[in-house]
Amino acid sequence: MNLEHITRNIEERNHKFNITSKIEPILDQILFWGAAESSFLYGLYKIADSPSGNYVNALASAVYAIAAVGLHKKAILPIAKKLWKYDKKKDKEKEKNKQSKVKNALSWLKTGLLALSFYFPVKQDIAKTENFYYNNIVSVKISQVVLDDKNLDGIGRIERTERWLPLIQKYEKEFDVPSFTLYGIVMEESYGDPLHINDDDGGAGLCHWQPASWKERKTVGPNNKKPKVFYDSKVLASQKYAKKLRNLIESANYNFKTLSQIDNRFDIKVNLYETAEMLRQNYDYFKSKGYNDEFAWGAAISSINTGKHGVIKKGKVTKRALKYLNRINQWKSLRQNKDFMKKVEEKFNKKNKIAFNKYVRYFWH
Repeated sequence: MNLEHITRNIEERNHKFNITSKIEPILDQILFWGAAESSFLYGLYKIADSPSGNYVNALASAVYAIAAVGLHKKAILPIAKKLWKYDKKKDKEKEKNKQSKVKNALSWLKTGLLALSFYFPVKQDIAKTENFYYNNIVSVKISQVVLDDKNLDGIGRIERTERWLPLIQKYEKEFDVPSFTLYGIVMEESYGDPLHINDDDGGAGLCHWQPASWKERKTVGPNNKKPKVFYDSKVLASQKYAKKLRNLIESANYNFKTLSQIDNRFDIKVNLYETAEMLRQNYDYFKSKGYNDEFAWGAAISSINTGKHGVIKKGKVTKRALKYLNRINQWKSLRQNKDFMKKVEEKFNKKNKIAFNKYVRYFWH
């Protein structure tokens, strides 16, 4: 290797170092302020996302926002500045080879810390998103999906209900409920849309629990939460109450997380779990009265609509109970029909750029 070649290599390394030393401080400042701003904006978002009256969450979020910016300003930025100065120092010829590895390692560590702090607020919010909320959808393919009308031949109901299949099956199995019974109830009550509100009803959630019935439960959901009901818990069925619920949904921007904190009938897991549990309880009730399995399950299903004391009157099953049971059995039959499910999938795929099976799996968390 001749002297000219060695000189050229040294000049190339110096040129590379000079460019790095000029660009890196700018990059680090962008990363720092990006991290600080994202942390601060994340805190503001958490304040805005806190339900009305939840001052504890709002205060905690404000403290988080201030602390995040303070941490960057008082700790990360001073370290970064010292390392910037270190980068700018001219190394002596005898120290170049010895210190280059150390310098590069520190430089990468500094930039890595800044990048991590920028990533943290976004990562934290995503990690806490256990359920799929409509306004958390970031995929264009999902947000632009076209579904069939809810009230037609059942296709639109299955398109919506299929999104919750894993949870439905989980709670049917946990409470030993016949397959697709809970599925059929969801299709009938909410069409599979957790934010569907009937104009003449105060029922809410996937299985349309009435506020009074919900408040009667001592605890709700797999974690035994206290039942929460928006506004007037004594209402059984009211057009005025339904309107207030609709206004609440719109004011919350269709955010399940916010709505579930105000009224946990909107919590998908809690609503499904409680419905499966009640089905089992009502089945046990009718079994204790001496009825066989088939009748006891039919009565338990009907009681979702009539209440367990409204299934039988004067020794006969009421027309209302029979009508409701027939509807649930109709939806169960459709879902268990492979040819019909193929029709659902084909129709969906013709209307949308994303395949039906991929679409529903976006909701399977």
